[in-house]
Amino acid sequence: MKYYKISEYLYLVIGSVILIDLLLFKESITGNLHLLLFCALSFSMYFFRRYYRIKFNKRNKHK
Repeated sequence: MKYYKISEYLYLVIGSVILIDLLLFKESITGNLHLLLFCALSFSMYFFRRYYRIKFNKRNKHK
């Protein structure tokens, strides 16, 4: 079960690194839309996996 928690935070770290890279080191965000899309995908995967991990944990506690 710890594997799922680690992978959640890995998505969060990847999204944060890409966002910092876009804001500080790139000249224009609109020129790097593929990185912006990947950043948004990473953050959405974090919230998606977190939601389902909590949902499955609640279901397993009731059994």
